[in-house]
Amino acid sequence: MTVNLKGFRKNVMGLLAGQLTRLGLQAAYFVVLARMLGTAEYGAFAAALALAALVAPFSSLGANAIMVRNVSRKAAVASAEWLRALGYSVVVGLLLALGVTALTDLIAPPEVSYMTIFQVVIADVIGVKLVELAGMLWQALGRTRALIILPAVINACRLGAATGVTLMAPDIGLENWCTAYLVATMPIAMAAVFVTTLKLGRAKAGFQLRWSDVREGMLFSIAGSAQNVYNDIDKAMLGRLSSVTSAGLYSAAYRVIDMAYAPIRAVAAAAYPHFFREGERGLYAAMHLTRKIAPLVLGLGALAAVGAFLAAPIAPLLLGDDYAEAVDLIRLLALLIVLRAASYLAADTLTGCGRQGFRTLAQVGAALVNVGLNLFIIPTWGVYGAATVTLVCEGLLALVLWSHIWWVLRREKSGRGRRRLTKSRYRRRARRRTGNRSHEPAEADKNSPLSVSGYREGL
Repeated sequence: MTVNLKGFRKNVMGLLAGQLTRLGLQAAYFVVLARMLGTAEYGAFAAALALAALVAPFSSLGANAIMVRNVSRKAAVASAEWLRALGYSVVVGLLLALGVTALTDLIAPPEVSYMTIFQVVIADVIGVKLVELAGMLWQALGRTRALIILPAVINACRLGAATGVTLMAPDIGLENWCTAYLVATMPIAMAAVFVTTLKLGRAKAGFQLRWSDVREGMLFSIAGSAQNVYNDIDKAMLGRLSSVTSAGLYSAAYRVIDMAYAPIRAVAAAAYPHFFREGERGLYAAMHLTRKIAPLVLGLGALAAVGAFLAAPIAPLLLGDDYAEAVDLIRLLALLIVLRAASYLAADTLTGCGRQGFRTLAQVGAALVNVGLNLFIIPTWGVYGAATVTLVCEGLLALVLWSHIWWVLRREKSGRGRRRLTKSRYRRRARRRTGNRSHEPAEADKNSPLSVSGYREGL
């Protein structure tokens, strides 16, 4: 299977336009919110967002990634996969919100209340994830418009909420702002779910819950949570081990870097289904796609890093004098854009060819190293220590992932990898791809998968 470069470029340009629109809205929202809350309350809000980000990948138990993989390979299962991922996201998301809220005293800074945590987690773990889920489904079907529009609409609503609060009640307080944050998010999520379900109609091909899917879905969830750990745990740890003011400064600098990463995120979103299609034929095929997009990804990363470094002095002019120290942090973190671009290429290459297990292991290792180093470094070095640890962990992750790819390619090229694939392993691999556990599909489908009520046909 070859990649349609013309269609791929069209998707990239559309997603890039959406990312740039989203970037403008995020920048305006960030400026308004940072000025309205101040460094201390913004730091407390950032800590709540970080805690929500840690559990968000578990809201669908990886069903979102499984959905993209299966739908990108077989469009007929779209309705069934959507219903499964939707059900997981709502039920598990609500349970996670209750669980995180119950642990507020143990994991959140003292300035963050139970209600603040609950509202932020509901908004991000259920609301935002449902919007992303709808966009990912339509992207897997080759229609990227929803993935372009829906995130921008959420950011526009949040900007409107922040602007309205600033004009009408500038001293609203963190907990009341979180209520406005929730109200600005959930209507968009409900509208996205309703429209997507209506357009898909009744499931034409039902899904069956297999333990292999559950196991693989958990790998996706653990990998996503681990990635959020080394992306966001330092904000929560700064709020608890240092001060919410330090967390506010660091979060402001990190937000600038995250916005500068937007063009790479557009390429990643456009390439994600292609990695699954190409990776079905193995690592060599996935690497063929990686080589095609690597110059673009790394080039955009270098340009974004230089731009963030040079534009750093603008931050205090937009955010206020309280954020003057963020200039040095932005410059220090600018290298993170290039490191993250390199690790993204390796990570999605491995995921596309079915090596999600190693990716998960590497990301969990990076998360553990991040937490361990921050426990010792933040109390002494504060925000600069946290920024340094972030750079070290991202660089280490990229090195480990690319080393593994090099090792696998070298092993397969020498022939040792192919010789290890015995007939039985070829048969097992073929059965996993077709969804059968026996050479007699009609008999196997009656007994081996765990059938979900209301759906009888296999994937």
